[in-house]
Amino acid sequence: LLRHVRDELVKNRYDMGRIAAQTAVATAATYAVMTGFDLPHTSWAVIAALFTIGLSVDTSYRNAIGRIAGASFGVLLGLATAWTVTEPVIIGLVIAAAIANAVAVPWPRLRYAAVTAAIVAMQPSPDPAPALQVVGAIMIGTLVGAATALLILPVFGRDRVAVLIRQALADCGELLGLMDGGTGNDARRRRDAVHARLLSRLETARAAEAQ
Repeated sequence: LLRHVRDELVKNRYDMGRIAAQTAVATAATYAVMTGFDLPHTSWAVIAALFTIGLSVDTSYRNAIGRIAGASFGVLLGLATAWTVTEPVIIGLVIAAAIANAVAVPWPRLRYAAVTAAIVAMQPSPDPAPALQVVGAIMIGTLVGAATALLILPVFGRDRVAVLIRQALADCGELLGLMDGGTGNDARRRRDAVHARLLSRLETARAAEAQ
C-alpha cells in the first residue's frame, strides 16, 4: 500500500503542483474580486471557481460552460416551481430538485442546476433579485476559474493524451520485459500490476476530453 501511494505521488507530482497553484490563484482572485466590489455570496463564487478547475484547459472550459448554463437553468426552474407551488415549500423543493437532476441525466453538465433550483425553491417568498445575485456570484467564480486554468500553467487535453500514450508504451515495454520473469506468484503479481496500470492509462486516454 505504501509503495502504491508513493508511486502515485511521484507519478502525479507535476499535476498535483499545477492544480494546487491554479486553485490558490483562482481562490485568491475570486475572493479579491468579490470583496473588492463588495458583492454578495462570496462563498458561492469561491466554490464555483474551485469546481471549475479541471485537469486540462479543455475540461475547465467545459466545466465553466456547464456550470453557468446549469446555474441559470436552475434559477429559472426554481422560480417557476416556487411561483406555481406556494405551499408547502417542501413540495416545490422536491419538484424542482427532481426535475433538475432528471435533466442532468442526458446532459450531465447541467447537474449544477439542482443546487440553484433548490436554493430558490426553498425561499418562502421567491424573489428574482437574490437568486440572480447567487447566479452572478457563480458566474464570476466560474469565469475566474476558467481564466486561471488558461493562464496559470495551462495543459491542454491533447497534451495529456500524448503523455498517457507515452506512459502506456513504457508500460508495454516493461510488461514485455517481465514475460520471462517466471511463473511464481511474485512474478505474476508484478505482471498483473503493470498490466492493470497499462489498461488504466489507456482508459484515461480514451476518456480524455480532447480531439
